[in-house]
Amino acid sequence: MDNSAYFFDLAHGDEEKRDFFFLDNVLKARIDLNLETGCNGENDEATNVYLAGLLESLTQSGGVLAVKPYISPYDADVRAYLEKFPGTRNEFVVYKDNADFGLMSVSVFTGYEHEGSYYNKVLADRDESGRIAIYYELAAGALAHLQNSRVMLVDTFYYMAEHIDQVVQITRKV
Repeated sequence: MDNSAYFFDLAHGDEEKRDFFFLDNVLKARIDLNLETGCNGENDEATNVYLAGLLESLTQSGGVLAVKPYISPYDADVRAYLEKFPGTRNEFVVYKDNADFGLMSVSVFTGYEHEGSYYNKVLADRDESGRIAIYYELAAGALAHLQNSRVMLVDTFYYMAEHIDQVVQITRKV
């Protein structure tokens, strides 16, 4: 048994799986926000699972918060990285990781500013949701090109891009 996938629930006095914990809380957040699974079609379920996995990855070292030289709040930096390291596979990874990082930044780590950062001063009035949605769309397009458009993750990313405001609301609530 891999103990790293479990946590001890002090309220109930037993061990629970982390991924079920996050999925349960995504579903509860949807209910609290009156955005119950299925209200926007069939991709809600896949989005729930993706968000639960993304949130669960925050509990592990190396997840979405790992040092990755291509994550940037500036589109020009992302484009420059992709010009230096071209390829559809790199496009998928770079756009997905930037979208995930952006989603966590605007929903979980709101107001975080590392020392010496002028990011919040320069982009203080900017709504990041549109940028995140575009990156999920670009990741979906790259993945569709790499594998095929029938891969569920392609539909999930397109769905998240289209409903980014709801996705941010749900993630904040969790």
